[in-house]
Amino acid sequence: MLKSEFIEKMKQAAACKTLYIKGGFGLTLNAKGKERAINSYAYNKKRADKINAMPNDSFGFDCCGSIKGVIWGFNGDPKKTYGGAVYKSNGLDDVNELGLIKLCTDRSSDMKNITPGEILYMKGHCGVYIGDNKVIESTPAGKDGLQTTNLNFQKWTEHGKLTPCIDYGTPVVSNHIIAKPTLKIGSRGMQVDALQMNLNALGEDLDIDGQFGYLTAGALRRFQKKYGLVVDGIYGPKSYAKMREVLK
Repeated sequence: MLKSEFIEKMKQAAACKTLYIKGGFGLTLNAKGKERAINSYAYNKKRADKINAMPNDSFGFDCCGSIKGVIWGFNGDPKKTYGGAVYKSNGLDDVNELGLIKLCTDRSSDMKNITPGEILYMKGHCGVYIGDNKVIESTPAGKDGLQTTNLNFQKWTEHGKLTPCIDYGTPVVSNHIIAKPTLKIGSRGMQVDALQMNLNALGEDLDIDGQFGYLTAGALRRFQKKYGLVVDGIYGPKSYAKMREVLK
């Protein structure tokens, strides 16, 4: 997932109606979800009144669950048990906040060199820096849920780049990040994000969701046909070379 997409998806998640739920990574708080939340942790059971008061199209996140949920595909769909998130998908295991920061590179305690999209950490808590001195975090403090706060709202001790899952800067060709081969139906991840953005730059209108499905394959076939390539819907070396050439 590209850094810009990660930040945008975090913002979209924070715009939903949410509540801090221990163990939540986008749990839809319909009747079944509320029951599941209350019965899963003693902490949640103490908050049963708050949980039951939430509308059925709201969602539950804890701090690291908000980050995992977004990377796992949360899209705010109240018809899905976890709002569209698929457990342990897109290359991220089910880790806690300490596990998240340990996965990060370029870790630093100097908050002056933090860049948007980095993970923020303090003992027992984590969040995402989105720029302009703003953080998205899920906490029972403040508005109680996934929310945007100031950087100084918490006493963060460390930050870093979650490079196993987030692309913080791939080589750029003429302002376009060119996806690398080989990709085909069923492929997922940040390279698919880049391919979808490249195809959109050439006139398509794909959702940037990191999932190589039939719509992405169809758009790629149109690209291949237009530029005299084998029309197979597979993004291989020849499609990669042609896209580099076209987007110069």
